[in-house]
Amino acid sequence: YLLLQMGIARKSARWISWLSLAGMMMPVGILAELLLGAPPAFVLIGGIAMIVAIAWLGVAIAQAKEMPAPVGTARP
Repeated sequence: YLLLQMGIARKSARWISWLSLAGMMMPVGILAELLLGAPPAFVLIGGIAMIVAIAWLGVAIAQAKEMPAPVGTARP
């Protein structure tokens, strides 16, 4: 919801959101590796997804249109 309110293009916001959710594979992968002896692939994929999502968010915010004013505030 917040990504859509920041003036970022909908398509970019959707991809950033999905990449952020994919980043949850990192902590799950760490637990799976410790508890089940799973290979560290999930940790790597999740870490890469988080880095890409954060970088993409930074670029999208830098290129975004002006952010809308919070509800209940007036612009000069």
